[in-house]
Amino acid sequence: MWGLHFTFVFLVKRLILAVCVVFLKEMPFLQIQVVVFMLSLDLIYTGQVQPFASKFLNRMEMINNVFILLCSYYLFLFTEFVPSPEAKFNLGWSLVAVYWICIVFNTAVLVFIAIRNAYRKLRRRY
Repeated sequence: MWGLHFTFVFLVKRLILAVCVVFLKEMPFLQIQVVVFMLSLDLIYTGQVQPFASKFLNRMEMINNVFILLCSYYLFLFTEFVPSPEAKFNLGWSLVAVYWICIVFNTAVLVFIAIRNAYRKLRRRY
């Protein structure tokens, strides 16, 4: 039943993010905490409710949420918590690596699905 509310939950997340950006602009550390907390709740929601029809889509959503949460944790490291500009520079490159891992993973999944579907269609036809 709660899976039917996925769109509503998605829109509430976006609303909270917009309110956070507008009203907490003087408190970046609090903004990051709100985002990480919201993403953590979303990960729990997706894991418990499994709002998509297939196990595969639910797993992909969970994996992508973990990637987004991991990238959000990096935001703490770009505040005054890490004073060294050189350390922030190196952390930035590791964040870029995490993004690329996410992009390559999702692209590989899409290519695999496309090849599998093409193979199935060709097999049915011939």
